[in-house]
Amino acid sequence: MKQIITCIALLLSVTLFGQNDNKGLAKVYKRQGIEIYILSEPVREYTVTGKVTKDDLGSWLNALNGKDDNKDLYQMIDALISNANRKQKKGKLEYDAIITEDGRTGTLIKFNDPKKE
Repeated sequence: MKQIITCIALLLSVTLFGQNDNKGLAKVYKRQGIEIYILSEPVREYTVTGKVTKDDLGSWLNALNGKDDNKDLYQMIDALISNANRKQKKGKLEYDAIITEDGRTGTLIKFNDPKKE
């Protein structure tokens, strides 16, 4: 009887304490080498460095002409990255990742700590 209780206690402790700490965390989506957080935010600490939109001249012209600018999420994310890279090249801001809720606007962030792999 003592051995059964010991075995049950051992199995229970292995089950409770042997669980992965990353349970419930998702894998980060990367596009063009940039981390993209869609309807989520990073676990690591970060600082907001700016905002960016997907709007470009073509989008404005289509809106003025009454054309529907239906782009899929991938195209919208690519436009966000392109506009963020343009701002970064002009020296206006630095960023490590983009947080977006709708693909039309994004928050540019810079991580406070170096990346841990």
